[in-house]
Amino acid sequence: MVGIDGSPLGACLVVDISAAGARLVVQTSERLPDQFTVVLSRSGQLRRSCSVVWRSERAMGVKFLPREWADERRAGRPRIAVPLSA
Repeated sequence: MVGIDGSPLGACLVVDISAAGARLVVQTSERLPDQFTVVLSRSGQLRRSCSVVWRSERAMGVKFLPREWADERRAGRPRIAVPLSA
């Protein structure tokens, strides 16, 4: 996992994945930001920007964000975050 700015956030284990999102197992979810990029391949070429939908102590559910959102963040253009409904 990497931050929006490219800084490393630590490792995770993908235990469930779909086109819309994934369930990740992490050492602790409390220190992770609400939005980040999950790297899905060893080479780092396959990655998805995501937003946290739920979190527990050692797991979290994420929703994959549209590609244009990630492109805007990398270009440094601000985007208004919209809270996800529970």
